[in-house]
Amino acid sequence: MEIRAIRSLQTDQWNVLRSQCLRFITQHGDQRITADAMIQLESVTEQQLLETGTQLLLAIERVPIGKPRLIGVSFVRHYGEQTCLIVVHPTWRGMHLGTQLMSEQISYLGYLTCQVALDNISSLRMCFQAGLTAHRLTEGPTGKPTLAFEYDARR
Repeated sequence: MEIRAIRSLQTDQWNVLRSQCLRFITQHGDQRITADAMIQLESVTEQQLLETGTQLLLAIERVPIGKPRLIGVSFVRHYGEQTCLIVVHPTWRGMHLGTQLMSEQISYLGYLTCQVALDNISSLRMCFQAGLTAHRLTEGPTGKPTLAFEYDARR
């Protein structure tokens, strides 16, 4: 398994990859990814992927025969203040792949914020394991009680 940061693509390559990511999230996100987060990923351009605080990471499984398989996606925009999402293929859950993706985001960005609904225990655990700190309880975009998390390397 390897984690790749997607930074520099041609428009046609980006359109294909973005469609693959959106399909993966729809199939494996267990309906926990907000419509707004999906719109953010759907509308981001290949030039916007280069903006400070924005990053797309893909977890890829290398297979002996055939092409590599997408097993995880993490997309952050504006350090997570606009969008922060992580989706892991069900067969890879429980193996800390989500934590690895979040840790990689933190390592690259140095600052990250995200929100997780209180009923999403696995994502709450992932945030704590990646070193984020819960700092506020809010009402999330779906009306559920939600913890706001933050990681700041300067602290």
